[in-house]
This record gives sequence, C-alpha cells and structure tokens, in this order.
Amino acid sequence: MISKENNRGNRNRNQKGYYEFKTDYTYNSKAHSITVKQTGYRIEEQSGKKTTINKIKKLYFDNYTLQF
Repeated sequence: MISKENNRGNRNRNQKGYYEFKTDYTYNSKAHSITVKQTGYRIEEQSGKKTTINKIKKLYFDNYTLQF
C-alpha cells in the first residue's frame, strides 16, 4: 500500500473501513523509475458507503537499489 491510511482501516472505535485496490506498476527505463498507481475504494462497515481512492507514487532507483 502507498500510505499508512490504507493499512489502518479504523474509522471510529467500533467501526472498521475495508479497502479494495487494484495496483498497476509501470517501469520507465529512461528515468530509471517505477510508477505505482493504486485505484480502488474504501467501504465503511456501518453505512456501506464507498469512497473512491486514487494514489500515485514514483520510486526512483540507482545501481540496482530502490530508494524510498
């Protein structure tokens, strides 16, 4: 997951949020980077509402090592 928000899941003390994601990875050989795109939604346990989530993060690497 891209952020801590995705792993927490707690909305209130007695309510949990559930997540469904699709993750796509794209490698760019010129920039030596990997682009991570996550699309999906969070479902609230009590109300059943879906909230759309779209996140993009670019990871650069050099000499066979990923740098975060």
